Amino acid sequence: KSPLAAIQMASSTASLSSSFTDNLIKENSSRQGRSLQRWLIHSPTEQLVRQVAGTIPITRDGRIILASASRKLEWILPKGGWDIDETKEECAARETFEEAGLLGRLGGCLEPIDYETSKAKKRRLSGNRKDQPKGEPNAGQKLKRSKGEDGELCPSLPKRVKTDEPMTATSARSELTSSSTGKVSSSESAPEPMTLFDPKNYSYVRLFLLPLYVTSVKSDWPEKGRLRKIVDIDEAIKIMGEENRIYFKRGLEMVKERGLHLLKP
Repeated sequence: KSPLAAIQMASSTASLSSSFTDNLIKENSSRQGRSLQRWLIHSPTEQLVRQVAGTIPITRDGRIILASASRKLEWILPKGGWDIDETKEECAARETFEEAGLLGRLGGCLEPIDYETSKAKKRRLSGNRKDQPKGEPNAGQKLKRSKGEDGELCPSLPKRVKTDEPMTATSARSELTSSSTGKVSSSESAPEPMTLFDPKNYSYVRLFLLPLYVTSVKSDWPEKGRLRKIVDIDEAIKIMGEENRIYFKRGLEMVKERGLHLLKP
């Protein structure tokens, strides 16, 4: 695939319905809970992989809008859990409005970025087997490195589970009944999985980021206690590197490499 084709694919805008946007701006609180969360299964370890979506908000002059994190004195890009009752585009737009009060036109989705959560990484590096969930890779186990992840360990994600296939607590339990051969057993004949489904206990994330060309900045939004900051793309990349948010850094680098922040969709 030529570089030009890749740029065209990633920069094609995705339209959201006017009714979706109208309903979105009426919301005065953020969506809570993970009962509808989409999951994948990391086949070698039977670990859950949480699917999330977010945006890289871009102003008309090509700068990036960051939002403050909810629990740390740091800057982030808006993102959150992708639920089964929405497309990833809808999820990305919803999370961006909830966290940053921004609306706009979406560009095409960038390549997925896979990463290990900070909590899982701490468990792995500490080697504390007592606190480590059953089936989690140990410090010596080799994991697939995602291109451009600057050495961050990432899961070898399963090919047998389609990215867009909804997976909830029920279907995840069914997936976890897989036999040692890697084949999925039917839920009727398979025994209860040894690894219990726990939406708070996951080690890996698959992140889908989309450029969002900002058309509206709201003064009232669900998480309006957050701050917003406009920086050029090089500064945004630097900030994410300093905060060790390698997944955001990689997304910003993809946007810069393709010149997507300079487009006028």
